Amino acid sequence: MSTVGDRSTFSGLYSGLANNAVFAVSIAGIGLTVFECLRRVRAHTYRPDVKTSRLGGPLGSRETWEFGYFYMARSWSINPPPVLQATPLSWILPTILYPEHKLPELTQSLDSVVHVRYLTASLLFSLVHVCTSLPILLPIHLIFNPGDLDGSMNKASLQYLVTSDRFLWVHVVILYWLAGTWMVALSASQFPPFPRPGSFRT
Repeated sequence: MSTVGDRSTFSGLYSGLANNAVFAVSIAGIGLTVFECLRRVRAHTYRPDVKTSRLGGPLGSRETWEFGYFYMARSWSINPPPVLQATPLSWILPTILYPEHKLPELTQSLDSVVHVRYLTASLLFSLVHVCTSLPILLPIHLIFNPGDLDGSMNKASLQYLVTSDRFLWVHVVILYWLAGTWMVALSASQFPPFPRPGSFRT
């Protein structure tokens, strides 16, 4: 990384960052749109082998209904997940507010619980440093970097900080703060409280 500026393909302009941001937002938007559409699609509704219920409507076998909707494969489990509302993005708030102590009973898997805890820890880790590290380092680099770097991402680099010796200790403290909070986040996600013996039922 110390010689990255000597490479012919390197550019410190914001255009590369903007292109990556547009690409990431586009992919995320497409994925979210596909998810919202597919979770409303009922598969196998008009299959010829679908049975007829007492009310005269189509009623398939348990397997047909269990895998009939995308993202609802666990609808016949002992503890089925809550039914998502049809309103777009209405699943976000219930997912965030779902009690963590009910996850082992719902997923029947500690791997899934640990994965959810890891995602939660990563989100909290990012929010902590957006509220602590970013407000400290960003003004330092914006104010004390050379004025000819206004249109370059190099303005955020420690290499171009004019009085780097003066503010080096700030970066060292932030580095330890970054490493410490990440280790705490990983420890919290990898060592969840053990579920009750009766949580996993078959």
